[in-house]
Amino acid sequence: MKKLFALLLILTLTLTAASAFAADESLEQTGKLTLYTSASQAWIDNFIPAFEEATGITVDVQTGKTGELMSRIANEAENPYADIIIGAGEALINASAEYFQPYVSPYDAELPEAFHNKSGLFSKTNTTFSVLLVNTDLIGDIRVEGYADLLNPALKGRIAAGDPGSSTASFNHLVNMLWAMSENHDPITDPSAAWEYIDKFTDQLNGIEINSSSAVHQGVASGEYLVGVSYENPGLEYMEAGAPIRVVYMEEGVVPQNSGAAIVKDCKNLYSAQKLVDFMQSEEGQTITSLKTYGRALLPSVETPAFKCDMSTLPLLEIDVNWAQNNTDALIEQYQDIFTK
Repeated sequence: MKKLFALLLILTLTLTAASAFAADESLEQTGKLTLYTSASQAWIDNFIPAFEEATGITVDVQTGKTGELMSRIANEAENPYADIIIGAGEALINASAEYFQPYVSPYDAELPEAFHNKSGLFSKTNTTFSVLLVNTDLIGDIRVEGYADLLNPALKGRIAAGDPGSSTASFNHLVNMLWAMSENHDPITDPSAAWEYIDKFTDQLNGIEINSSSAVHQGVASGEYLVGVSYENPGLEYMEAGAPIRVVYMEEGVVPQNSGAAIVKDCKNLYSAQKLVDFMQSEEGQTITSLKTYGRALLPSVETPAFKCDMSTLPLLEIDVNWAQNNTDALIEQYQDIFTK
């Protein structure tokens, strides 16, 4: 009987923890939070008011490019201004680990294994993908279902692609190409096939390289290009607005571009920062991500709107994100050498 009572008590405590935001209640509750984020204004407008209403915490949102915000956190390390950053990638947080402190929300365990916070520093909250955008009014019967199809001579000079050295979206595609087109999806041990593909791909660009990721999807939507090497969010936005755009998830494999949250070391509002992580990974937060933004929720039980395909149907590739981060300069240099030869 005692064992049964103990089991029921444990179950009750577990359910209680899973049904409420589980930040450390012993911490000072200031009712304030300073957020650094590179997220879109649409995300801010949908997410922050919901969080403030759910928790009573007032959020000071400071926006900027990810690199700029990370530099601010490093410069402010002796007296942190931010409590949390949202929008930086996992590898970037890992590379700057000295500026962040561990926190794993109990909601993290409810996410699929691939999205767990294994480092303790980076709580994944949503994802997106590198994709191809196709102008459906102009593509005709040209097949575009993956990277290999971009080598069709009919597409030469009609592909919009950015510079990986100046565009994060373009660098993410370079990494996706390396993993998707290498032997056994492993560019670390055998990258030759992938770089042979990139050599042929850059020839298809016919000397055209675009410095702005927004110019890529705008160029496809306007009909200036037939295909764009882009990312999922603007493609979904164009599709929902009725533009002649089709989003293609490369049949050779797509790499999730995970976004998440990291709590700043020695921040002033630790309880509030933990609350935000909990909220973003909770069912309520994940539902907002799925239904009110163009990002992808990670919690499988959350409804997927009709304009987004089911993530479980995609050919996902799991990569070593730290390898990509640690070799960024070398990968960009090799790509640019090929492009300019």
